[in-house]
Amino acid sequence: MAEYTFQCEGKADFLPGQYAMLRLRGVSGDRAYSMSNQLSPDGLWRFIVKRVPGGQETTVLAEALEIGESIELDGPYGRRTWAPKDERLIGRAPHGHWRTMIFIAALRHDRIDAPFVLDGPVNGEAFRAYVKQMLVPTLSPGDVVVTDNLVSHQGQAVRDAIRSVKAHLLFLPPYSPDLNPIE
Repeated sequence: MAEYTFQCEGKADFLPGQYAMLRLRGVSGDRAYSMSNQLSPDGLWRFIVKRVPGGQETTVLAEALEIGESIELDGPYGRRTWAPKDERLIGRAPHGHWRTMIFIAALRHDRIDAPFVLDGPVNGEAFRAYVKQMLVPTLSPGDVVVTDNLVSHQGQAVRDAIRSVKAHLLFLPPYSPDLNPIE
């Protein structure tokens, strides 16, 4: 992933959720990209683009486009926002970016315990660190920890850390529509 910034004459006026069409030298057709910045009075349009192996557009952006080279930028397009009728919706990216942020916590009957925000996707190493440094110090003998079957949650180190304080670990079934708010 890389961020590309283009400067145009006039201000860059767009709403969160809108996109622009880029036409790059040597690429047939236009490509739509969502802006990663807020509206800019100095004409800056920023895009975060994931490099696609063999992709024409991302190859040109990463390897062939020179600093100062002109491109065609057309937009903004789309209105993927919700607001009361005749009112403008103002949206912002959390902490100035659109990357993945994960919130993990222990839910008890009377409170949330061991809250943790991870700036990026969860993996085995991050989950082990959460369990050992945040969750285990809040557990008491007899507590029950219920987690989903994500591979990063299943490591022996996670099981050992939870069991070291005489707490129990249970995994949800591989598919649990009762506990999946998307279903």
